[in-house]
Amino acid sequence: MVSQIMPMKPFTAQSPMDLAFQTLVEGNFQERWDLAKVISGFGEEAIAPLAKLLQHPDSELRWFAARILGELDHPQAIALLVELLATPEEEIQAIASKSLARLGEKNIPILTEKLADPATRLLAVQALSQIHSEHIVAPLLGVAGDQDERVRTRAIAALHSYPAPEIIPVFIKGLVDAAASVRREAVTGLGLIASRTSQQVEAQDLVNLLTPYLADINLEVAQQAAIALRRVGTEAAVVSLGEFIIKDSIALPLGLQIEILRQLGWIGQSLALDYLQQNLDHNSPEVWLEIVTILGRVETFKPEACGILIKMLNANHPGLARTEIRQAIASSLGQLRESAGQDALGKLLKDSDRSVQLHSQFALKLLSADDGSS
Repeated sequence: MVSQIMPMKPFTAQSPMDLAFQTLVEGNFQERWDLAKVISGFGEEAIAPLAKLLQHPDSELRWFAARILGELDHPQAIALLVELLATPEEEIQAIASKSLARLGEKNIPILTEKLADPATRLLAVQALSQIHSEHIVAPLLGVAGDQDERVRTRAIAALHSYPAPEIIPVFIKGLVDAAASVRREAVTGLGLIASRTSQQVEAQDLVNLLTPYLADINLEVAQQAAIALRRVGTEAAVVSLGEFIIKDSIALPLGLQIEILRQLGWIGQSLALDYLQQNLDHNSPEVWLEIVTILGRVETFKPEACGILIKMLNANHPGLARTEIRQAIASSLGQLRESAGQDALGKLLKDSDRSVQLHSQFALKLLSADDGSS
């Protein structure tokens, strides 16, 4: 393709474009950055000089040439960018992919052709994934089972945003993929299905599909399963999350425990708070601290959350031996702004630790401010 373009004339200062290109070649990074939009303003006339710069030994200059080509909505510029998808230079591949995506739907047929070549398949998938159009669904479905796990991962991730029913079997198949990255994107995709107003899979089926992946050997997959179950949001999903952490809390990684607890806190059900309270009866100080913090952030069932914190104080919970947990209780009671927490904050105001006293003072001010506005 490059050989079919007329060769560039030697740089001179005889025209604004010649001067711009001369400065582009000789200038520093900032000068090149500033000139990029100037040169793109020359339109089709700038394509031949840019094509020649793609062969220049200066890699930064080649990158700028590719970037400027991405500003030119012209068939010759697009053809050059497509060729760059096969270059071994990752930074130039990336800018070419991004540029092709920015030029939009008109590039879908060209990028689809590049899916046939293993050398350009991944970059073509990356470019397609950045084009927001239902027309990318069919080509991406065609490579969702590719031998390269990077292609499978990127294709499935790009399909998350589309409601086409033929995507669902791809997500379900991805659950059993040997690559953790593919399983993670498949789990995420099924969770997003649950959050759509026109749900295409029964909620209980989603719970049954997702629950086993709380125990996935890969932590990221397990954490995404917790997030996906929160998106399902049914009582069955709450039970799956709550029973899983109660049953296996000793063996679970701390990061997974915290993720599950956070999802329970965000799910907005009284039953979810019951599971948070149960985890205060055992588990570790790190988990207790996280639960106290979560309770202060709940949007619904605030009186119940406040009651759990008060009960923790009245029961002389072992976590109270830690200053940071007493501080967190005071802060959470303030965030909840429930008048029932006033007496508890009064007790914390007499705490032997000055920082706990200060947290309690601030929390009481929040409650007083609410009383004054009512």
